[in-house]
Amino acid sequence: MDLEIANPFLREHSHGVLMTIKRDGRPQASNISYTYDHGVARISVTDTRAKTKNLRRDARASLHITSKDFWRFVVAEGTAELSRVTTTPGDAAGRELLEVYNAISPVAHPDPNEFFAAMVADQRLVIRLSVQRSTVSSPVSPPGGHLPANHLTDTSRIAISRVQRGTPVQQRSDLFTNVTELFQPGVNLVPLSPQERGRVFARSFSSIADRQDARDLSQPESGPLGG
Repeated sequence: MDLEIANPFLREHSHGVLMTIKRDGRPQASNISYTYDHGVARISVTDTRAKTKNLRRDARASLHITSKDFWRFVVAEGTAELSRVTTTPGDAAGRELLEVYNAISPVAHPDPNEFFAAMVADQRLVIRLSVQRSTVSSPVSPPGGHLPANHLTDTSRIAISRVQRGTPVQQRSDLFTNVTELFQPGVNLVPLSPQERGRVFARSFSSIADRQDARDLSQPESGPLGG
């Protein structure tokens, strides 16, 4: 799956489940906090934890992140690198641990020296998970309900932005299919009227086609946008 869709989701969250591989091949699941930037998720862990031992043996790992409403998720898969265990207050590992802490916490740690000492006592280090591929859930609504009217999924935003960036004419039909699928009445992504769906679609095409082309594509209410 295109990381262009997963990256914003990963950056917007800071809690998830890290999946590592046990010696017998079964998954080890651990609730963790993380910070994500430039394709790398960083996690503070102790050297004695099962997940750390698993990654020393097999560096493959997955990070499962859910939306706040639970109905969307991203699974980021990659290879983990482990920093050195911090052994001296203020060493390179300790400073990276402080970076991770401050990136996750809403408030920076008030006493770095105290923090460095605590990290040494805990035998902490940093997992750096380089994300190589991702799986993004199909957008769904909660059982028996609709998503909010102003709720556009990450997938729809990406599809529309790709159209707006300017796409060769020969690719318009593919983009027409991709974008209109996001607004099918039965999909339950965005509960808009046919007229509203048509306006959204026409706006998304305005930068790659002249106004008449956009009107022609969004005109029939019996087509992909209608019903």
